[in-house]
Amino acid sequence: MAEFKDSLKTIRNLRTSLPNYIELLQEDVKRHQDGNTEKTKADEDSDDTSRPTASNHHIDPQNNQLTVPYSIPQTLAVSPSLGGQPLSPELAVSLRKILFGNTFHIFNYEWKKTFFKFREPFSDMSYALETEKGGTRAIQMVVQAHVIKYLLFGRQLNSDCKMQSMKEVGKKEQRRALATALTDILWTAGEEQTATVSLVTSERCFTPHLDYKLDSFTERLQLFTFNKKEDVRAFIYEHMQSFKEEGSHGVILFLYSLIFSRSIDRIREDFDFTTSHLLHLSLGNFVCRQALLNLLLTGRASPNVFNGTLHNDEQGKPLAHPLHGVLTRSDVGYLLWNREEAQHVENTQAAYLGVQHQWHLQRSVQSKPLAAL
Repeated sequence: MAEFKDSLKTIRNLRTSLPNYIELLQEDVKRHQDGNTEKTKADEDSDDTSRPTASNHHIDPQNNQLTVPYSIPQTLAVSPSLGGQPLSPELAVSLRKILFGNTFHIFNYEWKKTFFKFREPFSDMSYALETEKGGTRAIQMVVQAHVIKYLLFGRQLNSDCKMQSMKEVGKKEQRRALATALTDILWTAGEEQTATVSLVTSERCFTPHLDYKLDSFTERLQLFTFNKKEDVRAFIYEHMQSFKEEGSHGVILFLYSLIFSRSIDRIREDFDFTTSHLLHLSLGNFVCRQALLNLLLTGRASPNVFNGTLHNDEQGKPLAHPLHGVLTRSDVGYLLWNREEAQHVENTQAAYLGVQHQWHLQRSVQSKPLAAL
């Protein structure tokens, strides 16, 4: 009974002290809030003295690119008044779908950081572009082939010095070679009638829909279309920083230019039932489908490498849907190497050499006198 009375007394004491404890906590919290409020106001006053007021300098949050990761520097963006056609939201959706098959995928960092960069001028590799592993390498290699084609056959050089001249490429020649290579590919995609160059401006062209994922630069595209090949080359040469400077997203801008030069409608016509878009996801990165490689090489996004259109299967039976192959010969193409065919050739050559060696031995024995045997 005594223990029960002691417990009851302790509970009463706690009840009387509990409000006092809560009051102390509330006073402590209020004291910290007042202190933080005074500190925040002091920081705001300090900031106001070091930055212009909103009435003097208005910052548009849509055009402020400082907080956007991997965004294109303002120094590499062209003026909105340059005269291009701003990208419409409908065309942006079509562009995203022809690339990825949907509007939610966007290019990752590996793609955004890639641009066309030559090796050191006047070096043994001054003709070569630097490439990294990833989905952009295929595009860079096709451009590299066109660069070599220009350096070997597009300049007025002594035929005996052409290979040597590959080691004597300076910055200006690298710039001309890249402009010519990009122009050749775009002009071929436009069926040698037209070509479109895509550049990023400093202002956003449209406000995307809810089902469209922003990527900070496609929304700022302007399209420049030309009907003369030399005008295309001159324009690319003049705005080469958009393709060969770090941070320019140069490979992506060239890919956009390629798609618009061919036109999205014609690319869809180039496809067959096996292909619906140009890129596919592999091991966490977007890589080029065969249709995109053929578009780069031949100007037509055919999904297969055989010649012409295939209407029948290997047994001669009609296909439900024709398969589209390569229709025209291109200046730059594939070097096909097949392990089985190479092994077959080696075996054939070895057998041929063995027969030849045996034949020579027999001829040698037959030609010798009987006394010599």
